[in-house]
Amino acid sequence: MTGVQTCALPIWASKIGNGVEQFAKNLLGSLVIPEQGFNRLRGIYALGKSYSNDALNKACKAANSCGIHSYSYVKKWLEENSEKLPKEKRPKNIKHKNLRPVQDFK
Repeated sequence: MTGVQTCALPIWASKIGNGVEQFAKNLLGSLVIPEQGFNRLRGIYALGKSYSNDALNKACKAANSCGIHSYSYVKKWLEENSEKLPKEKRPKNIKHKNLRPVQDFK
């Protein structure tokens, strides 16, 4: 991960919102070796590139309310609820010469 040091991840989490900050604290506090949680936090950080801070904060609050400290839960929540987010907050469409449109698969 370029530009973000491992020790800076909890600081980054606090800047996004209370939900992300609490998720990071819960995650790191639930592990015997807290350093094991940094890869999960890196994944959450990466999700922030595709989703808005507000959406990420809501997903982390949902995980906190269920007592879940899982990257996959947050990712799944964001994927399932992205239709409910305003269009400008949805993930960006990826354009690449090797990707075919959906119509090619029908």
